[in-house]
Parts: sequence; structure tokens; C-alpha cells
Amino acid sequence: MFSVRRSLIPALLLTGLVACQMQPTRVRETPQPVPPGGQEDAATFVTRVLAQKPVILDVQAPMDYGISHVPGAINTRWEDFSPSGGKSHALDPDHFALARRLALWGLDPGTPVLVVGMGPEGRGEEGRMAWMLRFLGVKQVETGSIRLFRGQIPREDESRPENKPSWKPATRDELEIAPAEFFKRALSKTRIAVPTKARAQALQGGGAPVNPEPARVILDVRHPAEQKVKPLSVLAPQWPVVIFPWRGLYDEFGRVRCAGTQDLAKQGVREGQEILVVDEDGVAAAAVGFALDVCGFGKPRVLSTGLRGLGSVRP
Repeated sequence: MFSVRRSLIPALLLTGLVACQMQPTRVRETPQPVPPGGQEDAATFVTRVLAQKPVILDVQAPMDYGISHVPGAINTRWEDFSPSGGKSHALDPDHFALARRLALWGLDPGTPVLVVGMGPEGRGEEGRMAWMLRFLGVKQVETGSIRLFRGQIPREDESRPENKPSWKPATRDELEIAPAEFFKRALSKTRIAVPTKARAQALQGGGAPVNPEPARVILDVRHPAEQKVKPLSVLAPQWPVVIFPWRGLYDEFGRVRCAGTQDLAKQGVREGQEILVVDEDGVAAAAVGFALDVCGFGKPRVLSTGLRGLGSVRP
């Protein structure tokens, strides 16, 4: 789709990418079951999670929620926490207002939370919501597909959590990266080596010389068709780009699958690296950022606006 001459300046390359971002590519795919990788079985998971009496956030479409949802679940969307109903894709900068809304749903930083949605059949909406909660300082968050709870039938007497006092979020700003900062870091021409043990030994003469690892990588979690139509190469990134579909970090029931980090490691992603996670609109990227944070792998930073949000900034 892109035809770029080497002589064109980077600004023109950026213009080409942004122009294509204006009309997002929607890709539907049939998800394939992912081995749980040593996780608890579905029945045990459901029993354990519900026994914690969590606040349940259901990110299904309203019609699907009306057909089947966990009793007491609150129907919401990730877009409800973004300016202009999700048009900008970024989080609402008024983090205190977000916390006040969550408090009205009985949620504070110490509350167990279960985010339910379509799992692998969706686009990562549960992960986006869960990532936002982690960003705001909520400590105990889990995700799961509504398929795990099909036995739960809406009841007329279902109750909702009681309100909690308003609270000030202790935001984890390191989990997000703004478009301007993404340009600065992704297009940086200076690569700082990760101080690995092997490299330290080599510098001290205690081992064979090793090539320094890059301090960060760019993790593109889009569908392959989107990557082909709008390749990141037009931005001439100065850091390695690793292709990794977001579903690789979730099992068939929409739960985080930490075994998927082993697949990332095989592609050269290391635990000590800063991982800049990108996709088209920030949904799947946030799902991956949440999973990496839960698994304690790397230093994930999510471009929550998605690549579409790069149109208003320049490197």
C-alpha cells in the first residue's frame, strides 16, 4: 500500500501513515483456543473469583449484557473513560473524576475486580478496562470470558455493590506513553544498552564479548492484515519492532496467560526492556500492557491513543 522513496524526508513518511490512520482497518478473525499453560481449570477459577465477592464490570455490548450477564455485574465500556466517548482513545486526563465514578460502583484501590467480556472473540476490551484500573492503582484485577459464567442467569433480585467514599488515585504513569513521548522514544537515534549480567561480565573480561541489547522494543499487537496495510516501517523506528498478536497472552477463557511471555522471549523481548505496546486504537495494546504488568514481564508502556492518535503530533 505504501510506496516510499528513500529520498523523502521523515515528515512525508509520517504524513503517509497518519493519512491511512484516518480510515481504520477492521479485521475479523476466528480465535483459536490457546492452551491454559498450567492455569487453574475453569470451574475452580469461577468458584475462587466469585468467592472474593468482587465488583464485576461487564464490557459486553448492552444487548449481549441484557441476554446474559453475571448477577450484579455493571455494564460499562472502556470508551466511557475516554474524552468524547472514546473518540480520542486516550484516558480522560481527569483521573480523580474516573476514581469518583468507580467509587459510585463500590470500587476502591483495595477492591477485588473481575472484568468480563467476550474474551478471545472480542477485541481485548476486558484488557483495556483492566489496564485502566491498574493504571489508577487498583491492585487486584482479573479478566474472564462471559463463557465462563453462562450458568449465571440475570435475576430480578440481583444487587449492586454499595458506594465507596471518593478516593484519589495513585496513578501508575509508567504504564502509559503519550503520542509525543512515543515519537521521542521510538524515533530516538541513541540506543542505551540494557545492563545484562552477560554484558557486565564481558566488559570485565569474564566472558566472550556480547552485542548490547536495546533498552526498549516496540511491540506491535495488531492483526497481520493491519500491519501489512499500515506497516510501522514508514516511521523508520530506531528500535526493534516485534510482531505479537495480543491473544497470545490470553487463554481460551479470556484469562491472562503468563506462559505467553516465553513466546515473547523467543522473539528477543527481554524482561529488563521497556516495551512500547502499540495497535490501531489502543484497545488490544492495553490488553497486552495489562497482561505484561500482571506477569511482571518487562516494563510495558501502552500507547493508549493507538496509532490513530499520532496524527496531531510531530516528531
